[in-house]
Amino acid sequence: MKILQLGAVIALSLLISCSSDSSDSTPTNDKDQLPTLANNSPNRKIISEGQTRDYTVRVPSAYDANTESPLVIVLHGFGSKPEYIEGNSKFTALGERENFITVYPAGVLNNEGRRFWTSNGRISTPEADYDDIVFFQDLINSLKSEFNIDDNRIYITGNSNGGFMTYRAAFVLSNTFAAAAIHAGQFPNNLEDNLRPQGVIPIMHIHGLEDNVVFAQNVPAGVPFFNAQGSVDYWVENNGANTVPVTLRDDENVNIREWESPSNNADVVYIQSKNGTHEWFTTLNSGKIDSTQEIWNFFKNHTK
Repeated sequence: MKILQLGAVIALSLLISCSSDSSDSTPTNDKDQLPTLANNSPNRKIISEGQTRDYTVRVPSAYDANTESPLVIVLHGFGSKPEYIEGNSKFTALGERENFITVYPAGVLNNEGRRFWTSNGRISTPEADYDDIVFFQDLINSLKSEFNIDDNRIYITGNSNGGFMTYRAAFVLSNTFAAAAIHAGQFPNNLEDNLRPQGVIPIMHIHGLEDNVVFAQNVPAGVPFFNAQGSVDYWVENNGANTVPVTLRDDENVNIREWESPSNNADVVYIQSKNGTHEWFTTLNSGKIDSTQEIWNFFKNHTK
């Protein structure tokens, strides 16, 4: 029931915040970034709750089956595809350098044929009842049966609608993920007092102040979501982090603040791109920061 309650408010994100999301919908042509192992195959399939679900897994060439590897789950935005967020984020190339496995799941199709994440919790369709929380659990278990994955280093990140879903996964599966990074997402502001996350979890939130799709600051009246700072504040309180942040960077382009949590390593970081729009950030676009590298730097410093 708690998952349903959380889902009810997050469902509005699809109608209010992500209706025109194109933040990772433009593919790039970076074939050189992809490892060439036989198990690096797109369009894999898994059955979850009666649904055939698609995903792509990328395994670094240095993978050793005798050594536990980190796993990073990367979620695309509304109406997008795994190959687009893979190309634009370049997580695969980073995984090749840093020796972690990356998986790009595909959201389900809505009535218009556009992929999205069930951040509204369990929903009904003509085909089946399904929940992406269950899908993530099934996907992780399937990957663990095939690869030597470190249970203490499983991470999740997502962009826009994928960011909303990442917040939901962090809330419901805090004990599964070692850390979560939200890119251009928001957290609901009207949860019942007795509805709390499963536990503490390190959180990174990245947002552009010029984002006019998922607003970082002035959330429209009636939208039941915190702005970026409010979303961060929720997790600072949940994680028992210090209420006074440490400023790690502040210049004309980017502000980075960290709320340290020395007792449980559940730190919270907010990266604010001062001119950033609704796109995955690189040092060359509006964000003026490498979101992928920042996320991995955060992830690798946190284990369960």
